[in-house]
Amino acid sequence: MAEGLGISEPLRSPTYLYVIEYEGRLPLYHIDLYRVEEEEFLEELGLRDLLYGNGVSVVEWWSKFPAFFPEQAIRVSFTILPEGDRSITVEGWHP
Repeated sequence: MAEGLGISEPLRSPTYLYVIEYEGRLPLYHIDLYRVEEEEFLEELGLRDLLYGNGVSVVEWWSKFPAFFPEQAIRVSFTILPEGDRSITVEGWHP
């Protein structure tokens, strides 16, 4: 996604920052909700503004607060298989 938006810098995990913004053709917001315990914090974080703004939001651990996210959001899930391969599931995209 980052390359498609013209972002060439390496991406890093936002685990301790919650959100890292990258500048490209559109802003990319890399969001990690792993440490968030209460949905109210998502409002304090300004997450709704990011989700409905003019950028692309990539959210790790969105499944902790599924009702917070737009119904039309594209959900991508990764599953590590026994042999170390990965299974990727994409839901919510209707071309």
